Amino acid sequence: MNNAYIRKNKNGEKSNLAVSVLKGLLCALIFAAVTMLVLCAAAMRFDDPDKVSPIFGVAAMLLTALFGGLMTAKFHGQRGLSS
Repeated sequence: MNNAYIRKNKNGEKSNLAVSVLKGLLCALIFAAVTMLVLCAAAMRFDDPDKVSPIFGVAAMLLTALFGGLMTAKFHGQRGLSS
């Protein structure tokens, strides 16, 4: 059970799940900031930005969650959480 959260990544180094999650979260936060800036600029190009704001907000959340999950899986290694 002690090795449940420690895996070897692609380089053969040991990878801790908590560290991988924190790295993925940091990457997701940076990605979210950039995505929101881009989508806010895109929303301002419309006649009524208030109508498209919810759509762009949901799109930013989905993209950020996807990116954060992918980066966490990449940092943790090929096998992920499977044994």
